[in-house]
Amino acid sequence: MSTVYVRDINSRMARRRLFLITLSLFAAIMIITTFTFYLHDDKLNSQFNDEGSSLKNEGPYKTHGTVLQYATTKGHFTDETLTRYGANLKLNLRHRCPEGSLMMSAKANSYRHGKGKTSKCPKVFIIGTKKGGTTSLYQYLSMHPDFRGIGTNNTKWVGETFYFAQRYGKISLNSYLNLFPKKKMSGDASVDNLLHCKAPFRILKTCGGRDTKVIILLRHPVQRYVSNFMMRVVGRAYKLHSNSSSIHDQLLHDIKLLNKHLGASDKVYPHRASEWNKLLCLFECCQNILYEGLYYVFVMNWLCNFPKENILIINSEEMFWRPAFILKQVLDFVGLKPLSTDSLYEITSHVYNKGVKPFLPQHHMSSDDQELLLSYYSIFNDAIFDLLDWKLNWS
Repeated sequence: MSTVYVRDINSRMARRRLFLITLSLFAAIMIITTFTFYLHDDKLNSQFNDEGSSLKNEGPYKTHGTVLQYATTKGHFTDETLTRYGANLKLNLRHRCPEGSLMMSAKANSYRHGKGKTSKCPKVFIIGTKKGGTTSLYQYLSMHPDFRGIGTNNTKWVGETFYFAQRYGKISLNSYLNLFPKKKMSGDASVDNLLHCKAPFRILKTCGGRDTKVIILLRHPVQRYVSNFMMRVVGRAYKLHSNSSSIHDQLLHDIKLLNKHLGASDKVYPHRASEWNKLLCLFECCQNILYEGLYYVFVMNWLCNFPKENILIINSEEMFWRPAFILKQVLDFVGLKPLSTDSLYEITSHVYNKGVKPFLPQHHMSSDDQELLLSYYSIFNDAIFDLLDWKLNWS
């Protein structure tokens, strides 16, 4: 009996050792695999950053005494920053508004420099792009003593109402206006306002163009695509996506959907940026990640239908690298009193709604898929660089 008992103990100990060895090997493989993918992602991001930057600044927390120094002349920023006022953008023959632009109608012009239906609107609209830093910028503004944001304790829908793009005519205007404080400046950060072709005129008609400020952030479109895809993978609001979702399949789906709706309206994907209006009003039927990266289409729609002098365009990467510098520009643009250098750095020391890195093989975009995606973006990337005088390379 004792011999059998000893053998039984030895057998159990051997199985336990085997189990622990197997578990350790599995854990080691997972750690090595994860580390390899993160290295790949960091290398990819480093490549994007190196190619996408013309800035000499080393980051938001270096050269503390000089980062915040920028010059203004009659309200216009110098070329030391990629930030652009819409008023500085002269629309030449390469960037002309189509004849059907709302701003060319007498009805739209009556609101352009005047008041809208109500004076109770928020004064600031951060309209996108998605995953371009809109949540962080809205939170930074909300820390100013004279600005009060909405939903700032809710990390999911900070500042977002979806009113002018998705809920317009579905809920009352008063329901929308009651979301905002009455005694302080406030703002709306609904990023779909950039994409919806009717949003500029709706805001113009409701809120007026004289005092309404619009802020647009533009991020490297491929990085934005990956970040938006990962948000869908990990976000509970997107039931069709899970860890098994493939970014390759997502891209093919987006291309198919875009071509389908273009074909339904007897249109083909344009080969010239001057045909941008062919892609304009596909928001409701073609909501996908690829479509959201056609920045030139949406920026031109806003410039053609809203007072250009009240539009500020920011490069997202510049805001990521030196947020205090960008925040100072934004405060000046919207008319809030300046803050001290220490306050600016304290406010911008936190990143909100930070994205997640790809963490499984199917979540990484291959070089072939990058080229395919850029084939849809290239002419519009070149056009936005020309429009904004950005010496960048998003290839």
